[in-house]
Amino acid sequence: MDRWQPSELLAIKRAICERAVALGASAARVAQAERSDRDEEQFNAAFERGDLRTWGYDSDYARRAADPASILREARSIISIAVPYRTEQPVRGPMQGRVSNYAWSNDYHSRMQRLLRTLASELDERAGEPVSAVACDTRPLAERAFAARAGIGWVGKHTNLIAPPAGSFVFLGEIVTTLALPPDPALKKTCGSCARCVPACPTGALRGDYTMDASRCISDLTQRTDGIPQEMRPLIGTWVWGCDICQDVCPPNERATVFGSPADEPASAALAAPDLQRLLNLRSGEFKRTYARSAMGWR
Repeated sequence: MDRWQPSELLAIKRAICERAVALGASAARVAQAERSDRDEEQFNAAFERGDLRTWGYDSDYARRAADPASILREARSIISIAVPYRTEQPVRGPMQGRVSNYAWSNDYHSRMQRLLRTLASELDERAGEPVSAVACDTRPLAERAFAARAGIGWVGKHTNLIAPPAGSFVFLGEIVTTLALPPDPALKKTCGSCARCVPACPTGALRGDYTMDASRCISDLTQRTDGIPQEMRPLIGTWVWGCDICQDVCPPNERATVFGSPADEPASAALAAPDLQRLLNLRSGEFKRTYARSAMGWR
């Protein structure tokens, strides 16, 4: 028998979710930490189509991503947290490259990890024992699917999670816990007939059925360790890291009312709008000094 009363679990959930918002999240909601056959099937279907062929994932990744117990044994709940990051587009000259909004500032993984660890520590303290583990794009977990089940938002046709009122420009993080926190209802919403993002994609990566060929996505192409295929190169334009085109044309993003904090502002001009000629002539050491603290530093 669970030693926690429903009222106690509800109070813990409310406290942690309210604390997440106080620390900068636009939303924090709860889903049951149940293994999902559907998530595993969708991952494996993407592998079979070759959508993720440049990522090095396999069926074992699909199995683990669909099961929160792979992160924490006896997991019963997932607290999904969305943190907005969108900031104003910089003015770019004709010989300056484009960088995805999420990579303009210091690496979001570090900031999200600090936020998640703070919340997990407070959750453990309220429980009186270790009851949590955190995940943020560094461990196999179908985070968009669990966030959608928690009612954070819905997965759009551009395959990003759309999380009102911030739109899809959000970082996602999760706290997996053994506490049976009361779950939130999912949003009964889809993109409907809107498919504005599909023709906007220069490389034709989006299909309009809520799937994409990630190997054609500019964000994937600009992060590959091997050569970019010849036929893809003219389609990339001036993007040097990532791509925001499908999000920029998304109506919920046009209506967004919540944006990133000063920590999401470009840390330097080189991060937001790099000079292309200078970038082509960068030596390894200079690259590391310029980009080490950003999301681009690992490449």
